Amino acid sequence: MTQVGNRPLGQRLANAVAQLWNGGGGPPHSAIDASLSVVGIDPDHFTGFNKERKVREALATADDATARYLVTELVDLLRTEGAFENQADDAYRKLVRLRQALTPAGAQLDASGVLTWDATVVAAGGGPAPEAAGGGPSLGFLIEALRRLPGASRPLVGPRRKGRDRVPVADEYDVQDLVHLTLKLLYADTRAEDPMPSYAGKSSRTDFFIKAESTVIEVKVTRPGRGERDIRDEIIVDQRAYQTHSGAKRLIAVVYDLAGTFTNPAGFEDDLSQHTAGLHSTVIVVPWPSVA
Repeated sequence: MTQVGNRPLGQRLANAVAQLWNGGGGPPHSAIDASLSVVGIDPDHFTGFNKERKVREALATADDATARYLVTELVDLLRTEGAFENQADDAYRKLVRLRQALTPAGAQLDASGVLTWDATVVAAGGGPAPEAAGGGPSLGFLIEALRRLPGASRPLVGPRRKGRDRVPVADEYDVQDLVHLTLKLLYADTRAEDPMPSYAGKSSRTDFFIKAESTVIEVKVTRPGRGERDIRDEIIVDQRAYQTHSGAKRLIAVVYDLAGTFTNPAGFEDDLSQHTAGLHSTVIVVPWPSVA
């Protein structure tokens, strides 16, 4: 293990990382649990812990390679949630302390929240620099890409050059095509409409399955007459069904709010994101701005 004052890497970094969740702040339990699952730590082991203690204990008990990987995932979460955009005094002091703790461990954290590990220090500590389980982007990166999809698609769906038609985004099929493109850019083996075991006597197919990451992506779209309640019910059915999918360890249900029907997207995400029966579910709600 990488020793700093005879202490393993995770113990050295635990307090500096966990402080970002002090007082209930920071990304939600569901996001932390997703990061733990990605690096091979069972989040159920920390049931009943508050967020700060969960992060601290997970790091303090991890080996060096896992601790390095988990820190990368957690910092990615913080960046996604905008922690590095907050220049309030208390938040700034916490980020300064985090940078100070990371430097002796061979890591550099820039002002925008991008974390890089020094390859020489990492190699000396034994073990490679952290990467996603299947060699692709981390779970946090994938979720951020899905959240940014509406804005990234504007060059195609918004006003275009003279003589060029817009790409229509009118329904779930149109959005699925854009999601498929995004996933294929990130993961070479992205399977669309992959068959899954029957549930309640019915056979169905996933929207997308990333085999290397054991991750299913389900895409939901609001429209008049199909709003928050209907989609909530669909996601609950999906969660139960994917517990029988032997290759799926994670489900990401992304809801694109084309109709603008959601009034409390953060609450919806927190209520439905969960870890049950070996399946970790992450639910995200993304507004889809109207295109003038």
